[in-house]
Amino acid sequence: RPSPRPSPRPRPKPAPAPEPVPEPVVVAPAPAPVPPPAPPPPPAPVVPAQAKALSGAYSVKGGGDPLSISLSFGADGKLVGKVMRAGGSEVPASGTYQIIGDEVSFVLLENAGEQRIAFSGTVDDSGADGRMTLGGQNLGRFSVER
Repeated sequence: RPSPRPSPRPRPKPAPAPEPVPEPVVVAPAPAPVPPPAPPPPPAPVVPAQAKALSGAYSVKGGGDPLSISLSFGADGKLVGKVMRAGGSEVPASGTYQIIGDEVSFVLLENAGEQRIAFSGTVDDSGADGRMTLGGQNLGRFSVER
């Protein structure tokens, strides 16, 4: 009888394959929202040439005590300044103006509007002259020189 064959040795089982490790998922951050472009700035106001010529310091004579006025005429028909009275008191003033050709009119409000002085007259390179009123009362003529 043939000799019994030895039983085959069990073959080693192959090692289980490693479980696949998933690649890490990288989530890109959402881009920051882009704000809409800012609107262009409004054009700079244009101060009329006559108003530029009027801005400055003046001595005003007429209607009583002499005054010194420092005025700045803006592009929007508004003016700001200071009124310095005889005796040294200084009062802030603001108002409005209008220039048509060589005709000028402006209103100064002193003491936060308590006094309203209206000036109207003509303007040239050296200053202006005309009439002034306070509260509707005629204060006489004024002359304004640089």
